[in-house]
Amino acid sequence: MTQNLTPDPSSTLPPRVSPEDLRGKSNRLISHVALEGTAVFETRLEDLRQYAVTPTERVFMRNSYALPPLTDLLDDTLGIVGLVEFPLMLEISSLGQGITLETVMQCAGNGRAFFRDAQAMDGSPWQRGGLANVQFSGVWLRDVLERDNIKPEARFLTARGHDGDGSINYEKSIPLEDALEHGFLARGMNGEALSRIHGGPLRFVMPGYFATVNVKWLSSLILSEFESENEAQQDRYRMPDGKACWRMPLKSVVWSPLEGETLSGDVLLEGAAWNDGSSSVQKVEISLDQGETWRETQLERFLERPAPDWPPLDASSEHFAWVRWSLALELDPGEHEVWSRATDASGNVQLLEGDERWNAEGYEWSGVDKLRFTVE
Repeated sequence: MTQNLTPDPSSTLPPRVSPEDLRGKSNRLISHVALEGTAVFETRLEDLRQYAVTPTERVFMRNSYALPPLTDLLDDTLGIVGLVEFPLMLEISSLGQGITLETVMQCAGNGRAFFRDAQAMDGSPWQRGGLANVQFSGVWLRDVLERDNIKPEARFLTARGHDGDGSINYEKSIPLEDALEHGFLARGMNGEALSRIHGGPLRFVMPGYFATVNVKWLSSLILSEFESENEAQQDRYRMPDGKACWRMPLKSVVWSPLEGETLSGDVLLEGAAWNDGSSSVQKVEISLDQGETWRETQLERFLERPAPDWPPLDASSEHFAWVRWSLALELDPGEHEVWSRATDASGNVQLLEGDERWNAEGYEWSGVDKLRFTVE
């Protein structure tokens, strides 16, 4: 069962969740805290659809551990170590914020509730709200880590956070070449300094990858020949074939109407689509006859949406931000079921059945989105 987040500090919270975890968050978020024991909150679909850029207070949360103590975050140093010619110790406060990147963030478990036998799976029963479209401000990793400082045997970059369980800290590894191409060091979010609950003062952001890679409370970056042996890298966020949950597959959602909603008059179908940024979303289609026929929707192509007094959006945002779609229809009274599927410029098509990628952990749901509504 889920319950609404409450801002009341006197509410009963598990030991690894404090009222500080909830500071600045909307009371409309759906809580999975009771199941996870950490700060895990899902955004309501009706809140996602209201904004081109998801407000910070409504961005989902998924913490593996308790927030690190403030004393740990007073350390103003980011270490870049491992297979480098010269280790770097950078002042976090001196890193620039001149680049603003708009990107989708999505939990690897988003959509877990739609897999068959989902009730038997470990982890939160995420539906569609482990998702956000946000603007990060900071610097590209490639601008602080030069290639001539990297030893040739380096193949992976591991981001380590200040959070942990007392014996290990959270770590995630990704291919070094990907990190050098799109890795981002974020100090701001949605036009404000990056808050503590979203990983401030510094967060590693990898657009196009699942949010599990976006390591919060960043303390160090480690270059190595192999992936980290950390349990978050080796034992979690893996598919049955052993593949790490890195790149987000092509996906679309319907966010208007809502599941079970009753409408009057003409119907406006709306939603969003996204992928890992490697190929643009070319079209989104909807079906009202369970996939027998499909109708193409109108896409809202990327528009620059800089926050007030914040630097303009980097051009790469066009690849990583979500694409909103819509289609107005006249429908007969009665119950209807709508499906949505996305296609990208490389010809990839969203899975008709998400259970094709069934896995016991419920990761990477990317099936055609389906919901029912009624027209009066």
